[in-house]
Amino acid sequence: MVSTHGHWGDPPPPVFPTRGGQTYYVQEVSKAWTRQGRQVIIVARHFTPYPRVEKLAKNLWLVRIRAGGDQFVRKEDIYPLVPQMAEGVVAVASLFGAHAVMGRYALGITCW
Repeated sequence: MVSTHGHWGDPPPPVFPTRGGQTYYVQEVSKAWTRQGRQVIIVARHFTPYPRVEKLAKNLWLVRIRAGGDQFVRKEDIYPLVPQMAEGVVAVASLFGAHAVMGRYALGITCW
């Protein structure tokens, strides 16, 4: 599952503008898939101070990839970074042998 949204956590951090809606949706859909026996990796953009990899639940990981600098970028300004994010997503998907990739609205991807 690919998300261009920035601030991640379970639950999402309450003090940031990208903490709700889409991040919550991606997280809840991913959790539902794990309950069906799937292994899910959420791929998001890495920036300070967050770790590169987190285990959110059984069979659910969050992997943050580099795209752009090391600072938060608003989702409205993320589009120039999408090609770099896509390269990182392909690398993560290949590394883990993903059978499908699903992205959120900002990427214009439904599945791969």
